[in-house]
Amino acid sequence: MTLSKKTPTSDRRYLSLVASVSLGTLIGGALMFLLDPKSGRRRRAVSRDKVNKAGRQALHKTRQLARHVQNQIAGTIATASLSLSDEGVVSDKKLERRLRSVLGRSVSHPTAIDIAVHKGAVQLRGYLAPHEIAKVLNTVRATPGVRSVDNQIIDRAETRQLQEH
Repeated sequence: MTLSKKTPTSDRRYLSLVASVSLGTLIGGALMFLLDPKSGRRRRAVSRDKVNKAGRQALHKTRQLARHVQNQIAGTIATASLSLSDEGVVSDKKLERRLRSVLGRSVSHPTAIDIAVHKGAVQLRGYLAPHEIAKVLNTVRATPGVRSVDNQIIDRAETRQLQEH
């Protein structure tokens, strides 16, 4: 009894044959599934509808992403042009309104703060909890149009201690 030696060429031919037969079987099964006289029309319609839906969803997501990128670019350009020009100067009234709006979202009692603005210089007065003072100062300094901040906010905890003595 002689053993035949396997060569790389015979292995490739065998794998190629197996792949061809498998592919042919898959294609034949798919054609039978779609071209079936009884249910093929419905299956084709369902497949077509799924492909159309996937296309519409992809188009929607693409438009959404394009709109997002466009808005990001517009924001970056606006920020850059604002920092490069003197038009970044804001009127005192507008800056005061802007600060009230920003502080209204970041402090528990925004009405406890008096705001005075003169040529971009902001003066803050009032009584606040100790943990809110740093937050207020950071928020005010980060607001566009603010050139300097004069902090005269008093810590409420310190005033209570003084009143108790």
